[in-house]
Order: sequence, then structure tokens, then C-alpha cells
Amino acid sequence: MAQILKSTVVAVLLTTSAFAQETQPETSEGLSLMEEGARLLLQEFIEQMDPALEDMQELADGMIPFMLKLQDEIGDITQYHLPEVLENGDILIRRRNPMDDVVPPEGNEIEL
Repeated sequence: MAQILKSTVVAVLLTTSAFAQETQPETSEGLSLMEEGARLLLQEFIEQMDPALEDMQELADGMIPFMLKLQDEIGDITQYHLPEVLENGDILIRRRNPMDDVVPPEGNEIEL
């Protein structure tokens, strides 16, 4: 995520620099000042966002195994409604088309 943001900033700066070189001499000073201002602004933005982006990367890295297991269990996620949280904290994920004809295997009964 941080790498994508940094690449985008570099692309913007390169585009601005190329545009400034193509303009006429009397406007190049104004554009170079704008380019410098944009560069400083984006550099400050990157410096402030970098810790948050690193935290997001750590979170994403931790969630990948969970999401892969969930995908193995659920399969096609479009077959389900959005999760709903009950008052007791339970989370239900209902199928869009209930599987009434599925019979649970013998011996795997859960006693409530």
C-alpha cells in the first residue's frame, strides 16, 4: 500500500516536471514554484501516512490466513447475505438460497 502511494507521488511529480519543461519560459518559473510546493506537500503527506500504512500492511498480513480459511469454508461469497450481528454478539451469515435438501452426515450431531 505504501509502495503504491509512493509510486503515485513519483508519477505526479514526473508529469508535473515534464509539463513545466514544455511550457513557455515566462510561465516556467511559476510552474516550478508550484511543482516545488506540490512536491513538499506530497512528501509531508507520505511522511505522516507512512506509519499508518505500515500498520495497515501488518493488519492485512494477519488477516490473509483467516480470509483464505473463510473462503475455503464459504466458497462463492455472492451466495450469502451481508453478516448480521445479533444482540448477544453472535454473527450470522445467511445463504441467499437456503440448502433445504442437504442432509448432515451421520455421527456429526451436536447436542444442544
